[in-house]
Amino acid sequence: MQRTRKSEYLQLRISMQEKRAIQHHARQAGLNVSAWILARVLPEPRLHLEQIIAELSKVEDSSYMLAELSDLIESMNVAEFAQSCNDPLTLPASRILQNQVAAMLEVVAHRLHAKVPTWVLEIQPLKEPVFGSQMKALRLHLLTHSPAPFRRRNIFVDSIVGDRV
Repeated sequence: MQRTRKSEYLQLRISMQEKRAIQHHARQAGLNVSAWILARVLPEPRLHLEQIIAELSKVEDSSYMLAELSDLIESMNVAEFAQSCNDPLTLPASRILQNQVAAMLEVVAHRLHAKVPTWVLEIQPLKEPVFGSQMKALRLHLLTHSPAPFRRRNIFVDSIVGDRV
């Protein structure tokens, strides 16, 4: 039998009335108490968001993962966005990816008329510009058409959250 360390558990002290209420809600949802609590504390969009961002660090070409991130956050409503994004996410080490994710979250926050999470605003912009295309002829277009959150972060792109090329 494998032993589990105590640090792998979380215990809460609640009243019997609170316990019965939690059990009732879990039964209504067709879940056990642990699954019901976890679904409330770590909702599915947040878990999916964390998975996508974790994958960003692992792939060589991040464009597909950024597109998947775009699809996810674009599909969120205000409550899901706040629930999923208000607490800091563990971002990739790449400063470029950190700023791309931050800019995408800012764009969606503005579209939803939601507050931009504080931790997103704390990510320092890039010192050197990054362009979404290596074609020199497109640079002027990218400089003038990039959304403000991307420009502030020194990232110049044409296709953003919710868009497809």
